[in-house]
Amino acid sequence: MIAIEDIYELPEGVTADFINPYFRLVIKWDGGFEEKLNLLLELSDKQWHTYSLLDYETRHFLDKWITSNWDFTSFNQAETITSIASLLGLEGVLVMSKEVLNENISEDVREEIESFIDELNENINDPYSGMRNIDKSSNTSST
Repeated sequence: MIAIEDIYELPEGVTADFINPYFRLVIKWDGGFEEKLNLLLELSDKQWHTYSLLDYETRHFLDKWITSNWDFTSFNQAETITSIASLLGLEGVLVMSKEVLNENISEDVREEIESFIDELNENINDPYSGMRNIDKSSNTSST
C-alpha cells in the first residue's frame, strides 16, 4: 500500500480493486477534514475512471462519514463534497443536501448544492448516467 501523500501520484489507470482500500485509509488518517476531502476527491476521480461502481459498503461508509462531518457554511466543503458524491453516487449526501437547503447558508453554498441536486437528483446511484444521455440526434443522419 502506498503512503497517503502518494495518492496524488497514482496513475489514471488504476483498478477499482486497487483503489478501494485507500478510501478507508484516508478516513482513518489523522489529517484534517478538508485535507481528507481533497484526497477523497482525488481517489473519487480515479475510481470514476475505472467505469465501475465503488462497492456498496465503501459508498455507505463514505456517505455516513461525510454527512456526519460536513460544515454547511463552507463553500469549499460544499463544492468538494458534491463533486465526490457525483463521482461515487453517494445517495446520503444528496438527501442531506436537500435538507441543508432549509438551513441558513450563504448564497454561493446554496447555488452549489442546488446545482448538484438538479444535475443528479434522478441518477445519484449511477455516476455514469451522464455518459448514457448523449444527444442521440448527433448519431442520426439527416435526409
